[in-house]
Amino acid sequence: MPRLAALPDLSPAKLDLDVYRGDRLSLLLQLRSRGIPINIATGWSFEAHIRTSPDGPIIAEFDITQENVGPVVGTFRLQLTEDITQILPGRTIWDLQSIDMASRTRTLLRGNIMTTPDVTWESYDQRGVRRG
Repeated sequence: MPRLAALPDLSPAKLDLDVYRGDRLSLLLQLRSRGIPINIATGWSFEAHIRTSPDGPIIAEFDITQENVGPVVGTFRLQLTEDITQILPGRTIWDLQSIDMASRTRTLLRGNIMTTPDVTWESYDQRGVRRG
């Protein structure tokens, strides 16, 4: 009987995030293939959206910058600014997609974002703009 080859798991990795409302969140990530860092300096782009449901409207996006750290290639930073975390509801979902040099899209990460209200806070209006 022929043997069936095991297929690699191509589903995105799950990464749940805990965010404290009004604080900056910053993640430094490295893209690898079979354990080897991929040079993303040219031809790669990334998008990461936050929604309350998979088909809901985008309520925020991560800022994404590519940055090589010393001799390490394939690194990029996902960041949510204080203004963005200030307006996030208590529970949201997110994912990160890459688009490679051949225009292939792949979802790399997915997860939940739990936003904890801050205790020491200043007044913000409904748009998340600090009052006074």
